[in-house]
Amino acid sequence: MKYKLEGFSLAYKQYDGSGEISCRNGEKAQVSLSSKSIGFTIGYSKIEGEGYFTDVKYLSEIYGNYISLGSHFGLNDSIDRQVLTRGEISLVLIGKGQGFDIGFTIGDLSIKPK
Repeated sequence: MKYKLEGFSLAYKQYDGSGEISCRNGEKAQVSLSSKSIGFTIGYSKIEGEGYFTDVKYLSEIYGNYISLGSHFGLNDSIDRQVLTRGEISLVLIGKGQGFDIGFTIGDLSIKPK
């Protein structure tokens, strides 16, 4: 999955964005992303990156809410790393962006079809 997220944080982190999921069998889907979390966090950033899912049988299995545990740090150049899970499906997000942010959070990421 390639994604873009933009948002702010001050003890509460909210980022919204979009993504495109590509499967090995050629299927593609446009998705809406919404991330809400709490923790030690402050800042504002725009992040672009890639996400990697564990194997799924059907594209429809990726939709829903994932529990996230993540860290982020940046001064002008931002780095965001998250490990997410939803039952048997896991997702790792690795992103880079611009802004000022620092923190460690726990929350969720919602993936919905566009």
